[in-house]
Amino acid sequence: MKQLGQVGLTKEEDGHWARVIIEKPFGHDLQSARQLNEELKHVLNENQIYRIDHYLGKETVQNVMVFRFSNNIIEPLWNRNYVDHVQITAAETVGVEHRGGFYETAGALRDMVPNHLFQLLTMTAMEPPISFDADEVRNKQAEVLHAIQPLSPEDVLTCMVRGQYGPGAIDGGPVVGYRSEPDVAPDSNTETFVSMKLQIRQLALGRRSLLPPHWQASQAARYRNRRTFPAHSLRPFPQHHGKKTWRPIASSSTSNRTRASPSASAQKFPAQS
Repeated sequence: MKQLGQVGLTKEEDGHWARVIIEKPFGHDLQSARQLNEELKHVLNENQIYRIDHYLGKETVQNVMVFRFSNNIIEPLWNRNYVDHVQITAAETVGVEHRGGFYETAGALRDMVPNHLFQLLTMTAMEPPISFDADEVRNKQAEVLHAIQPLSPEDVLTCMVRGQYGPGAIDGGPVVGYRSEPDVAPDSNTETFVSMKLQIRQLALGRRSLLPPHWQASQAARYRNRRTFPAHSLRPFPQHHGKKTWRPIASSSTSNRTRASPSASAQKFPAQS
């Protein structure tokens, strides 16, 4: 970046603009991220810097905001009065493949949660922005991050799970466990599965739990954003237990909930604070 500035490629003159795109990971921890930020500001203005997350380029992710703010049926219901909790799942059908060396230094927690899944979390829980200008959307997303209740060491033990996939089968074919992947230590404790429960306090959703688990080498390779609506106390149709009679096809009951689970065996690690 310093060399770009030295040769003048970052200057904006005569109506010409210059932009720099930086893909994640943005540093490897908080201190390195802040240091990188300071180095960028010595060469660039803030409006020249684009810190991007390629996960936001997925069509399903891009449809979240349209689904939320343009759907006249869903938009009035997307609040704490009707939403009991939200589950966000990012599932994959493959293992780490040839990324073993990288994954040993990152793991699912660092690779997926603070970037991809937190982006989905903020898009799901954010208040409606006054416009869809980039800065306005970012500000509303930042409000969600500030509204997340920090986990205490005691909370981590009950609200977070880490795991690692073992040998098994996917789509009828055998697959190796994570410790047998190339460039992975045979005694590695790096997590390939993360699930956590977060509480968000804000006006729209109130105190609602958002669960963003990341599945690695699981059955379903698609993004799911599941909202669970609380059962309504008013039942306009009579309940005839044990009798075959007409009743609405859609049910508001939340008692039967299923989720995809990996076919490979899993090794569960204790949560770390």
